[in-house]
Amino acid sequence: FTDSKKDIFGKTYWLGKDGQKAIFVLNLGCHLRFNGIQLVNTHNDAHRDRSTKRFRLSVSQSQAGPWQNVLETTLVDSRRQKDPLPLQLINLQAEATGQFLKFELLEWYGVGGGLQYFDIQRGN
Repeated sequence: FTDSKKDIFGKTYWLGKDGQKAIFVLNLGCHLRFNGIQLVNTHNDAHRDRSTKRFRLSVSQSQAGPWQNVLETTLVDSRRQKDPLPLQLINLQAEATGQFLKFELLEWYGVGGGLQYFDIQRGN
């Protein structure tokens, strides 16, 4: 994950700053074609004080853009869900290709948002 303006915590999860929109950019290492994503929302471990609500996913051939929006969706509040939180599979409306993915946290539950896990789903 790369993000010059927001805090990133831990080796296996990402949290945006409290009460703020946040962005991370993921470099896939090469141009990949994908048709969905897999993610696990967060509740911030025992604190259970945050959860991603609405986010936008964009794709680009370069980290500088231009960016093409490929998904905007809303997740359910995970703060009261039992552990382990569920892996969510979200299909895109159309296949996307790019080397860089931008995840934009637009709305959250509680004090902020974040993710425990994020990956792309590649088509057959």
